[in-house]
Amino acid sequence: MWIALPVGILVLIAALWFLIIAPAGSPPPRVTVTPAGTSTLWPTVTPMVIVEPTQPPASAATAEAPQPAAIGVGARVVVAGTGEAQLRIRQAPGTDTITVKVVPDGTRLVIIGGPEQASGYTWWKVEDPAGIVGWVAGDFLTLAP
Repeated sequence: MWIALPVGILVLIAALWFLIIAPAGSPPPRVTVTPAGTSTLWPTVTPMVIVEPTQPPASAATAEAPQPAAIGVGARVVVAGTGEAQLRIRQAPGTDTITVKVVPDGTRLVIIGGPEQASGYTWWKVEDPAGIVGWVAGDFLTLAP
């Protein structure tokens, strides 16, 4: 109750200011009348000719990128020859680096970087279908068909 009374007084003062003081200090809005002139009720229509192509253009988005002849950046590869040991995707090139993921033979990968030499292997930076990125030894990769 003690809070409601001062708030009510403030609201009353604000309302009086808007009704009495504010309109007296500003001029009334000016109304401008524009003659109708030659306007019409119907819009103007401009005819257009639409030409459809007889053959759709070849688009880079729909065209499939050519597969490289050798393993390199952009190549799609398959893990092969790892057996039960499977292939380790590592955080950096080298057998002494942290393993990010282990993938079996047949896993499809995309080469996104490399090559780098470490621990007696050629390492390629790859991305797997789940979006995991890391380095793998190239000895266990073959080009995808």
